[in-house]
Formats: sequence, C-alpha cells, structure tokens
Amino acid sequence: MPSVLQYPHKFITKTSPAAVPIHSSSPDSHPPETYQCRCSKYVVGTAYRWARLAVFRLQAGERRRRGLREFSEKGTMNTEQMQKDLQVRNALLQTFHQHGMKPLPDALEPILAKLTELGVTANADAGYLSLTQGDTAVVPSAACERIRSLLPQLFVADPRRDKVSSREDLERGTPGEIAKAKSDWVKANGMQRWESLPRTKAQAEAKAIVPSAMLTAKEFRLLSRADKAALSGVLGYAGIERIMARRG
Repeated sequence: MPSVLQYPHKFITKTSPAAVPIHSSSPDSHPPETYQCRCSKYVVGTAYRWARLAVFRLQAGERRRRGLREFSEKGTMNTEQMQKDLQVRNALLQTFHQHGMKPLPDALEPILAKLTELGVTANADAGYLSLTQGDTAVVPSAACERIRSLLPQLFVADPRRDKVSSREDLERGTPGEIAKAKSDWVKANGMQRWESLPRTKAQAEAKAIVPSAMLTAKEFRLLSRADKAALSGVLGYAGIERIMARRG
C-alpha cells in the first residue's frame, strides 16, 4: 500500500493544500470544493491496520508456542504408551508361541481388541504377560485357547487344532461333493483365507511350526524366511547352532 511519505503527490495537490481524493488522478478533474483532506485519515487508518496486524502476529505466536508445548507433552505421553503397547504385544505373541499357537502377522491388534471386549486387561510391566478380568487373574493358557477358538481366522491353520487346515482336507468324496465342500468353506471363511490355505497337510504342518529355541534342525529348515530371521535375531548365532545340532 503506498505511503504518504513515499508518494505525497498522490494525496496532496500542487496547487492547493487540500488533498486530492484517492480516486482522483488530477487536481483539475474535479472542482476545488469537492476536494477533501484524506491524508490524515489515511495515516490513521494505516496505523490502525498495522497495530491490528502486530496484535494478530503476537497472538499467533503465543498460540504456536502453546501448541508446541502441548505437542511435546503429548509426544512424551504417546512414546511411553507406545513402549507399553509394544511390551504387551511381544509378551502376548510369546505366550501364544509357548502354547503352540501361531498368530498371523497382523493379528495382535484384533486379538487385543477382543480381550478388551471380554473385559480382560493385558499387562507386561513385569516382563511377562499378565491378564486380569476385574480383580480376578486370568490364566494365560486358558485365555489363549479361548481366543484361538473364537478367532481361528487370525491364526495359521494348524492340523492339530483345525478340522480343515489344508485344501487336501476338503478333497474327499465325489467331484461334486468336493466342489460343494470347497464352495461352502469359501462362503464361510472368505476367499482371502482360502488363498492362504496350504495345498497339502504336510505344508500345513510345516507352516504351523512355531519359532522356538527348542526346534530341531528339520523344523528350523521348514520355517519361512521371516520366521528364521526373527528367531536368529533373538537367539543369535550360538542359539541357531544349538538348533542345527539337534537331529530329528
């Protein structure tokens, strides 16, 4: 916006001390009686607008600083909560593995949601999984068995627990009976679970092997690459050597 000090000729005429209206381009284009002194009004208006802008910037800066403080406090709280959640997830996964159950990679979140729905609280502050329902302690093995029975779709198919653990289990009877059995199973469980179902029972047994320090060399070889990498990271070179020394 032009300043009175920078462009005085736009506001003050050369022939008269009266100010030229802002919309005027020449002092001769209007009668002298129509001229109004706009200079002082413009200065006051400009000062007022700059004052409002300064106040706005101060308020915006204060809001920004307040927001940063709140974000920092929430970030600290979120970090602590994330660490606790991670401990609970690791303890829950370890407990399932100890009881021969293998949850799918993305299954822990819905499993914890189901425990919450059942009124069960999971805690791992002591370094192991602790489950309580109100004031009553819950046996982890019993909770794992119940979750496994309620949500079998969240676990790797296991021939020891599931009636259908491979496509081979549905291939019994006449071609028509086999087709109907497969169709019914897909309707009940979904196409995504059908695609992940092992082709044979031997493949299902290999897929259901739980990573553990007590595996034999044969069982370790049957693990997926992801399971081998995870187990190697936990046990180290010496632990894998002990596994490979077990023949069976």
